[in-house]
Amino acid sequence: MGDDLFLPGEHFDPAGKCFKASCATYADLDDKFESTLFLPARADRKGEGGLRAQGIFKRSQEKKPLVSIVTVVYNGAKHLELTIGSVAGQRYENIEYIVIDGGSTDGTLDILHRYDGSIDYWVSEPDSGIYDAMNKGLKVAAGSYIMFLNADDALCEEAVLSLLKRVNESGRDYCVGAVKTVPSNIVVEPVYPLEAGRVYFGMPYPHVGAIIPLSVYKKVGLFETSYRICADYDMAMRIHLSGYRASKADGVVARIMEGGVSSSWRTKKENLDIAVSCGMPKKEAYVRFLKSVLKEIAARVLPMSVKKALWKSKKSRYRYEK
Repeated sequence: MGDDLFLPGEHFDPAGKCFKASCATYADLDDKFESTLFLPARADRKGEGGLRAQGIFKRSQEKKPLVSIVTVVYNGAKHLELTIGSVAGQRYENIEYIVIDGGSTDGTLDILHRYDGSIDYWVSEPDSGIYDAMNKGLKVAAGSYIMFLNADDALCEEAVLSLLKRVNESGRDYCVGAVKTVPSNIVVEPVYPLEAGRVYFGMPYPHVGAIIPLSVYKKVGLFETSYRICADYDMAMRIHLSGYRASKADGVVARIMEGGVSSSWRTKKENLDIAVSCGMPKKEAYVRFLKSVLKEIAARVLPMSVKKALWKSKKSRYRYEK
């Protein structure tokens, strides 16, 4: 199935899968950030490694564009090996794996050393938060497509293949898919189709379930680090409002751990600020903010049987699936 993934507009060098890079950085004049093979050295770095440190650099092949999967982690030793294993188990072959660690103290660094031959590039050093780390990942990614995978989440084994195949079949710019939360077994579907020019309130698709060309990120820029929780929503809106079109993959593409800071009240306030900054009228934004607060309260107090009944609505993005 992977042999039919040639995408028009891709430029391939038939010389082979790996190459010795001849330059440290590269960028087009219109790009909003520069790509680099290695992050700049710094005194507080705890470690750096992977296949690139051994002189091996992957590239796109004919009909098999390189996909960069980026994991950012800080003290994530409990689940990181599961995440790494889900990347290694993909049914699509041409993948590079990048891990950006924020200077962990819990054994994460030991895991990175252990998987040094399975990770293309990893670095461990302090950062300014998750989106600073994700920006580092974008800067060192060499793939034609980018995916972000949290350090406690796991891709389904056909995730990359199904997302790429759908992009190819649809002729659209990027692809989004559903994810399942664990241990609740709630499936979160993306908003689809995304209506041209419309500003959505809150993340329209799980960022873990999205595959987006590096060229798109180059044109819209890096994650906005002034947002501490919802810069992925800001990025999704910037991509959408720039006119890039999404397709949707069938089925669940990843399993994610539920909870965390992204489900906090502060998230809703950042969503409000981003929606307004993207052009949503303030009155509408505040109404949607209040609705999101009420939904959060309802989610906490309603019994599961009632929530399941509500999820069966055609408009609901959620469903329960064992």
